[in-house]
Amino acid sequence: METRPQRIAEFLEENDVPVLGLREGCWLRLEGETATLGGVSTARHFRRGEEPLETPIGSDMSWLLATKPSFETAGP
Repeated sequence: METRPQRIAEFLEENDVPVLGLREGCWLRLEGETATLGGVSTARHFRRGEEPLETPIGSDMSWLLATKPSFETAGP
């Protein structure tokens, strides 16, 4: 059986975009151009070619709003 981190790793092989895994009871609070992680648990941040990082509550996640993702697309 495939785990969630394995599925995210496979996604990142084809797509260069950060993934923020929010655990139950977590959220992102958006106020203007600021995004802050809130909730009762840490989140997990995944990036292509890097080990996942635990992200503590209260972390400024505003950089996600400025990220320019690169998705691989299949097409003719």
